[in-house]
Amino acid sequence: MSELDDRYVYHGVWTNQKDGPIMGQTITTDVRTSIIIVALLAVMSTIGATHLWNLLLFALHQQRASGNPEDALFRQQQTLLRTLPAPGSFFTEAIKLWWIWRRKQGKVFLRCFLPALVSLLFAISTLTASVFSSAIVSSSDIEVLVDSPYCGFRNFTRYFLKPATGERNYVSTYEDIGEAYAKECYKASSASQSGCKRIFTQPRIPFTLEDAACPFAEKMCAVKGSSAIAMDSGLLDLNHHFGFNLGAKDGVKFRRKTTCSVMPVKDYVGIYNVSELPKVLSDGLLSQPRLEYPGEQVVATQLGGYVFAANGTNSVGLATKFQNITALTSLLFLNASTGRYQAAGIMTLANRDKVPFKKKAVYNYDPIPEIVRTDADVVLMVVSIGGVNHYEPVYDPLFAATREYRWSAESVLLYKADSPAGTMGCAVQYQACVNRPGQADSCTPLGPLSSNAWQEDFPEASSTQKLLLQLIGHASWGMDFGNLGTLNAASTLNRGIRQGLPDDQWKIEAREQESRVWAVLQILLADYAIGAQVTEPNAHGYVNPLSTAAEKGLCHAMRMKKSGGFANINVIGLALILALSSFFIIADLVVLRSLLYIPQLRRRLAPRIDRWVQDGVLQLQRRAYEAHMVGTWQDIELPIPTTVTLEKLPELPITSRPEYSKSDLELFEMRSRIGTSSTAATKVERPGFLEKKKSFAQSILAT
Repeated sequence: MSELDDRYVYHGVWTNQKDGPIMGQTITTDVRTSIIIVALLAVMSTIGATHLWNLLLFALHQQRASGNPEDALFRQQQTLLRTLPAPGSFFTEAIKLWWIWRRKQGKVFLRCFLPALVSLLFAISTLTASVFSSAIVSSSDIEVLVDSPYCGFRNFTRYFLKPATGERNYVSTYEDIGEAYAKECYKASSASQSGCKRIFTQPRIPFTLEDAACPFAEKMCAVKGSSAIAMDSGLLDLNHHFGFNLGAKDGVKFRRKTTCSVMPVKDYVGIYNVSELPKVLSDGLLSQPRLEYPGEQVVATQLGGYVFAANGTNSVGLATKFQNITALTSLLFLNASTGRYQAAGIMTLANRDKVPFKKKAVYNYDPIPEIVRTDADVVLMVVSIGGVNHYEPVYDPLFAATREYRWSAESVLLYKADSPAGTMGCAVQYQACVNRPGQADSCTPLGPLSSNAWQEDFPEASSTQKLLLQLIGHASWGMDFGNLGTLNAASTLNRGIRQGLPDDQWKIEAREQESRVWAVLQILLADYAIGAQVTEPNAHGYVNPLSTAAEKGLCHAMRMKKSGGFANINVIGLALILALSSFFIIADLVVLRSLLYIPQLRRRLAPRIDRWVQDGVLQLQRRAYEAHMVGTWQDIELPIPTTVTLEKLPELPITSRPEYSKSDLELFEMRSRIGTSSTAATKVERPGFLEKKKSFAQSILAT
């Protein structure tokens, strides 16, 4: 089983119901487009984080701007906040402040460490946000929605009854694919293999294996005590386990329980001459075409006969001793074979009289009364052993080999099979449930496969639920334990000889056959959306055209895995990054760039906003020039002060304290008087400002 072809992947927006109607909003696109989106998101998140940092610095500055007298370190920190440095620069400058002031006053480390820690945490958060922005775009082993023009429902009647080779090709193709997939992905050690995770949303369907009571009459189980095993899937959600993508109102659950045991050989296996067999048996149960050899004998498994007559009677015209023959294998074939196992599967439905194929004898096996179940379907696995030898005795009830045999070529002691044939019988039961929003699920009791695919069991079910039940029922009718693959016991044969077999080899075979059934069911259920014609071109002869809304809707309701070439974008994550980044950008531009130029808003935020303005670099530069009595300034309450005239300003000297002459101070006072302001609020503050300058100048003259 290979992964979904690129041609059948849906491109666009869809809802992954596994993650819910909100978080499951997904955009599937090609990898090239996703790379561009990842780059844009990274840029957007970085810009948004930068503006968020500016807002945080502004908020911290305003919280500290109380107007109370503070030490020089505090003023330097306020100036640092006002310059809006990047987190890395802020961290570095905070460490520098600590280093310079560490021996000049107490608690410097704490006062510098906390702001540095904030900047460091923000830098880490920004990095995390960048990773998150790329995480909303996934391109490795993603879930995609199937979109195929070949979607359609197999017509079950034509599938079984149409006399053409296309159906048989379809069956054999999917049996082979299912067997290969089960061997690869249903073993305990292989579930983590990457190849198994690139096809279905669930690599394998889980089921438990436990000891159980004999599923038939007690005498029909060869081993006493723990004589049977039960393999139970429990109720499986078709959305979760099979990849369907449906809302809760259309949910369906499905359960399969298989109970198996080894049947006794005595009284149920016989040897007959081919010449005495009725032609209906030899032609029907032995390989065709074939030649009959003189004296040829067959080994017969006798667990029930077949309905050959059109009126449904059993084995018309057969002698009593032949009426319960279930399977035949030529002893000539077995003896001539160099170490091989031959397995045949036989199945009967408890409701076979109600299925629409009785006249064509699709399910014409009629089991003996001891293994008849009205509450389960019956499946037999008949194993014929041809020329297989063992170095060690085998005590497994199905493959028992304790007869000693001396291989004369090398005088090696070998062990041969106790019987040329053995049988494992299983009772198979099913249960179906449909979701009912706001109520408990409606379920059928555990029982045989429904003859009408549970269409009459759930009158309240939606059309989509009924279609799903049909899919499950039809897939189960077509593929079951009766469609056997290669036996596990044959996997380690070397020229017809093997070391031995564990005592519970029959359980291993049962588990592997059950795994194969589930693998084929996975394939067949996905096959509705993909289309049977994709795998088997002849399938177009028995695929119905889409007619109902439910059939068309189910064509776009199958999720499968895709390992490359496509990417999924989480819509909520994308919207969240774009919305938050845009909000931070707009808030920063409005608060820190625009509000400072609107007098009405500034008055509402005064006096703290005025301290933000005055701690600006350009305002500090203006103050430095005024301290050196250079320039006549206006607009001193705005972020950008200007000179009254276009005068030339010299570079500021390096000395920390300017030296004034008497004439300088007089000129300084005159310039202060003619300094103007653009707002009424500043004109009110101007006289007090001039008094401070006069006091400062007089203190200089006094010295």
